[in-house]
Amino acid sequence: MRFTGAVPQAPTISGGTVPAPVGGINSLTSLAGMEPTDAIYTKNIDATTYGLKVRPGYQEWANGYSGDQVKTIIPYEGTAENGSEDKLFAVTSVAIYDITNSTTTPTAVHTWGISGTDAGWCSYEVFTNDAGARILMVCDLANGYRIYTESTGLWTTPSITGPTGGAADLIFLVSFKNRVWFIEKGTNAAWYTDIGVFQGTVTKFNFGNKFAHGGFLKTLHNWTLDSGVGPDDYLVATSSAGDVLVYAGTNPSSASTFGQIGNFFVGKFPAGRRIGLSVGGDLYLLSSYGIISAKDLLTGKNPFTAEGSVSYKVNRVLNAAIQETITQYGWGLELLPDLARIIITSPKINNRSWRQFVYEINLKAWSEWSDVPMTTIVTHDNELYIGANLRVYKLTGTVDNALLAAPDPQPIYWSLLTAYNELGSPQMNKVVEFMRARFIAEAEPSYNMKALYDYDLSTLITALSAQIGDDVWDTGTWDNAIWGGGQDSFQDLIGGSGMGKTVAIAMAGASTTDTTLIDIGVMFRTANSPRGYL
Repeated sequence: MRFTGAVPQAPTISGGTVPAPVGGINSLTSLAGMEPTDAIYTKNIDATTYGLKVRPGYQEWANGYSGDQVKTIIPYEGTAENGSEDKLFAVTSVAIYDITNSTTTPTAVHTWGISGTDAGWCSYEVFTNDAGARILMVCDLANGYRIYTESTGLWTTPSITGPTGGAADLIFLVSFKNRVWFIEKGTNAAWYTDIGVFQGTVTKFNFGNKFAHGGFLKTLHNWTLDSGVGPDDYLVATSSAGDVLVYAGTNPSSASTFGQIGNFFVGKFPAGRRIGLSVGGDLYLLSSYGIISAKDLLTGKNPFTAEGSVSYKVNRVLNAAIQETITQYGWGLELLPDLARIIITSPKINNRSWRQFVYEINLKAWSEWSDVPMTTIVTHDNELYIGANLRVYKLTGTVDNALLAAPDPQPIYWSLLTAYNELGSPQMNKVVEFMRARFIAEAEPSYNMKALYDYDLSTLITALSAQIGDDVWDTGTWDNAIWGGGQDSFQDLIGGSGMGKTVAIAMAGASTTDTTLIDIGVMFRTANSPRGYL
């Protein structure tokens, strides 16, 4: 008998390597156009120079507050060389608490006159006046302007003349060229002090008639192009509707020495006033279109394109998240210098995990964090502190939820989906036989992998339900469990199934030690058959 159809080709065994996607999440490029180093998603495992590393864990630092949640953490570095004047304050809708030391009974050092939704959301800066007094200046959205004086250790309300309600009407502040600028509650007006002072008579400056798209005066920012204080510092004003005004000069009372040099529109800003972040010689703004660079705006780049948006690779998912909760407090930008990252905090949505977007500055790579309770985050004495609910945590260690009372540390659950890869043979069907993930870790992580084919996104791996093993804090047996120290390489084989011309690897795992994914080796069968015979 003669066979007249296509002749099946004998299968061949091939090997390939899928690199750890250190390019981070790419929600911009088509599935077929992604680089092998990109990821469709990563959660709780971030890009580093050597691969993807599981994010830090968190352990409790303080609790015992009154109010709804910790909305602001304020670090203060004092003048004493031994650090004896350094302070850490947690702010709720009820009061400001001293949490310099880890505690379950924090001291309320200042009680708000007005509590509620807006209370506890603060802006702050440290100011040294001409007499050498070191002052921590704080503006609360509901209660106005307060100061902490290092020499007395007291919180007081400064004397302000100008706004009808005095200090109570000033809800946002920034220091610009040795003047303090304030935003007045319920208006489009700013007020500024004389040079070298933080209180007394203030002068009005109206921004409202300059906002082409309307809205209210939302924030003011000191933008330092040279990464320091100098003559090229700009004052940037934003409106809630998305206008950005840039001013240059020294004396705001004189048009000849202070004036507008730029007027831009970047899309509506989310609720709250934590939408700006100075990094090096740039100012980043978080709008409904993602993170916008003020430097790019001033040089004529379009903020709605990849050229002018820092977050362009994740803008699709970031924009969707912002639009869903644009009227809720919790959005913010913060620099994590020790990790070389920028983090975007977002509001907690009922019945969903906490969610943050994380940018690795050196690699320009994005990832997502989940399960980290975070309304606010700051750096203090080279440690990272986060606040949420009525607790403050330190972002440290390799497990989550290490509480002060009744500790119940949990492994860090992570997952990822690589870009689709043709594995060197674009026209051939492939069946993945085995996968081997290579890790550098202090203990072998628990994980699973699955091969997906031909841009299928319907069967993604979710968090592991597998046992974590014996090496869990407060659970492992002394002299038997691995507790850190040196790192080893781990690379177990996992079987695969399915068939297709392009392959992506979905992974989910749980770790309790430092864990870095280096790459994934793949063994697969191929056959160059017009009917896809194997």
